[in-house]
Amino acid sequence: MIRLWLMKKLDYFVGIPLCFLLGTAGRLWSRMVAAEDEREIERILLIKSWGIGNLIILQPVVHGIRERHPKARIVFLTLSPNRGVFDRSPDVDEAVYLDVSGVLRFFASAVRTIRRIRGQSFDWVLDFDQFSRTTALLAWLSGGRRRAGLDTAGQGRGFVYTHRIPYNDHQHTYHTFNDVARMIGVDCRDAPAVPMRLAPGDEERVERLLRDWGVEGGDPIVGIHPGSGENFPQRRWPIDRFAEVGARLHREHGARIVFTGTPAERGLISNALARMPAGSAVDASGSLTFSQLAALMRRCTVFLSNDTAPIHLAAAMGTPCMGFYGPNTPVLYGPRVGPNRVFYKSLPCSPCITNFNAKSSSCNDPVCMKRITVEDVMGEMARMFGQTPDRGENAEYAGAQNA
Repeated sequence: MIRLWLMKKLDYFVGIPLCFLLGTAGRLWSRMVAAEDEREIERILLIKSWGIGNLIILQPVVHGIRERHPKARIVFLTLSPNRGVFDRSPDVDEAVYLDVSGVLRFFASAVRTIRRIRGQSFDWVLDFDQFSRTTALLAWLSGGRRRAGLDTAGQGRGFVYTHRIPYNDHQHTYHTFNDVARMIGVDCRDAPAVPMRLAPGDEERVERLLRDWGVEGGDPIVGIHPGSGENFPQRRWPIDRFAEVGARLHREHGARIVFTGTPAERGLISNALARMPAGSAVDASGSLTFSQLAALMRRCTVFLSNDTAPIHLAAAMGTPCMGFYGPNTPVLYGPRVGPNRVFYKSLPCSPCITNFNAKSSSCNDPVCMKRITVEDVMGEMARMFGQTPDRGENAEYAGAQNA
């Protein structure tokens, strides 16, 4: 896998000048395109690179594009780590993946992909990335007649688009994605979440695992995702606090705790399990496919997660969620739908990873996460266990004022 820091460096130092040069060269051609084109849209290319969570947030917008243009061929271009999100989606005709398992493989994959998509003569290219110059270049190189993307201040990526959308950092990311889709007559601002389509046998596999783990049918199940991916691990709430919350939920509510994560996060989960009573929790990391993880989340009574993809997947599956935020803000990235709670102390230094700095920060002491206490969480958890989830539309931002 290409190191994320290397991709960001290449994206910045190579991407900005290339966006400027190609965008300038293309302006003459852009002027030759009619200001209004009433012909039917037949082929649409959608682009989004990093962030499975972003892709899950984007799903209702993609569904809205399909509903608005039911006869169009829709191709989704993303990165290889994002496999699984659109594999069974009826809204996408083809998913194309750039191989980021190595530098040479990436460039070879990019060349193949550009040749592949240029041959499809797209009427519209929609780039949903907030700051990547690479996706902007891919939009330009696609040969799409019209190209729309976010013109985020200071990112040097707006030159390549025929239609620029000013980036708004004061609204949820979903609404930003919707702003891009409005270029082709789509407006799904208040659309519900789109659940992940499960593969045959996913629910049976999850039920079998739960039985193997000793989880009975009537037991409340609390899912906990203590990791946060490669990008800025300071987004993680302290693991000892996850363990304490899990132990108390088992003791006070009879809950069975299921930890989720990647194979690389097994050490983190082992740390938590070592702090909890025997038999109170199990480790599901690396045991499930992406769609099986979605099936597990549907079985959970509540799902706790750091600011990372699984919280959005759980929300999309209709499961009440609790999210932990600090380096990032829930205003942009909180779970959008459902009876959810987020913890965010709104310190003067928060958020420190933004779409203006390519999600980078030099912070090594995430005080914003340490300020969130076990009692904060248990208080909200008592309310969630005492209520009947209504699958409502509005997230509640618990603890936001308790700086």
